[in-house]
Amino acid sequence: MGPVTKTSRKRKNEMELLDEVEVISVQRDKEAHEAGTSKTDRCLPNNNNKTTQYSENAYLPYKESEWSPLFLYRTSLDLTLAAIRQSGSEGIGRYEIGKTYGMDTTTKAGNRRVSANIVNGIKSFPDHFGQYQKMEGKIRCIKYYWKVATHPESFIYLFKKWKAVVGDDCPFRIGEVLKFPNTNLSTLRMSDVSLRRLIDIMKVLKEYRVIVTVHHFMKIITDMELEYGLRYQVFYVMIIDKKSLLKCLKALEKKGYLHMFQTIVMEEFRSNKILVITESDIAEASHPEVEAAIRLTISEYNERGRVFPHGQLRFAVIRRRDTQIL
Repeated sequence: MGPVTKTSRKRKNEMELLDEVEVISVQRDKEAHEAGTSKTDRCLPNNNNKTTQYSENAYLPYKESEWSPLFLYRTSLDLTLAAIRQSGSEGIGRYEIGKTYGMDTTTKAGNRRVSANIVNGIKSFPDHFGQYQKMEGKIRCIKYYWKVATHPESFIYLFKKWKAVVGDDCPFRIGEVLKFPNTNLSTLRMSDVSLRRLIDIMKVLKEYRVIVTVHHFMKIITDMELEYGLRYQVFYVMIIDKKSLLKCLKALEKKGYLHMFQTIVMEEFRSNKILVITESDIAEASHPEVEAAIRLTISEYNERGRVFPHGQLRFAVIRRRDTQIL
């Protein structure tokens, strides 16, 4: 081996310096990555690590206390069509369909399976199943429903109930779409649930004749729907909201079954603009029955310690636990 020259020693020192710089840069990159990654992100599954306990699954978590139709010897297509059939003409969404038999549609695999079952079912039975678009708040979603046009006898009891409550034949048809121009309300598709709500509204008006404020009307209808039990809330909540109630009231007003008046009420040195719903024979807001109903409603609010017309508590009450001195 030849003698070590000055040039070789200089080259060796440069290589060692480059190795140290590379090690320091790798350590800094690792520290920066760990600093920008939360503990939750570090627990997420890695594609290279197949032994992690977290994995994307198409099925919802198993719960021993909850029964699932998947325990039966039925195909997923049959379960999908059964869920759509049970929803009636109101319809059901893709997420609710998957939830009925334990499929998680928020994952890619679960969404594809449920969507494939829906598409195959609608194509196989086009005369019995269909779809339509509906606004859920500000979100437009697709609902899949049972076409009652081919089987109208299933809803004869609703038309008989309408005639028993109102006294004449029902002017609405199942599947009819009602529009409300010059308003901020979307369209109303007449289904079995919508017709049942119209019947409930007519029942309330026959009993009270005058209802003061939409909030009071909404509370009455909500209590009536809760009395029906869980038949309409098996897989998803279908309690009426304010927009749906206003659309039902507008539909009945267009047919001449009720009147709605905007009036101003002075209470505690404040003017409140309220909506009054009356029967068809009351044609103006200055009717004696309307004034009597407003006074009665204000007195009921005062007795319960609430502010007219929205119903918030008049005084904030803080309840403290009783302390015992031993």
